[in-house]
Amino acid sequence: MHRIEETLAFKLLLARHALIDKRSQLEFAVIGLTRGNFVTLAIIAQYPGITQSELSLKNLKDKNVIGHLVDKLEQKSLIRRSKCQTDRRSYQLFVTDKGQAVVDGNWESFFNHGRTVLTSEEEKTLSHLLEKLLQEEVSL
Repeated sequence: MHRIEETLAFKLLLARHALIDKRSQLEFAVIGLTRGNFVTLAIIAQYPGITQSELSLKNLKDKNVIGHLVDKLEQKSLIRRSKCQTDRRSYQLFVTDKGQAVVDGNWESFFNHGRTVLTSEEEKTLSHLLEKLLQEEVSL
């Protein structure tokens, strides 16, 4: 058995904590959001008209969790729901001007933090390897 510090899973957890969790918890508390709220908001901004089911797949979260996240974002006037024209059972999601301002104001610091540590080639390699790991997870 390997020591925990030598495992890929532990290193990924530490990297996530160092690069994302610790920093984002403080930053987003100031604007009344969690990291999950912000990521969900950013996905909706990137994919205007996305349905909650599609959002669930992109965010790798249960539909019930997504429902609660969407409710919170709507209560804060960061997104709006609109009945889907092609499927009346579904709602399409759109960011509001206020929501877009939150995404624009936090995008660089959240999604590009730590990029200066890796070279462009290292970043591409890491991104490719993480995609490979995620594909395995999505197929389960």
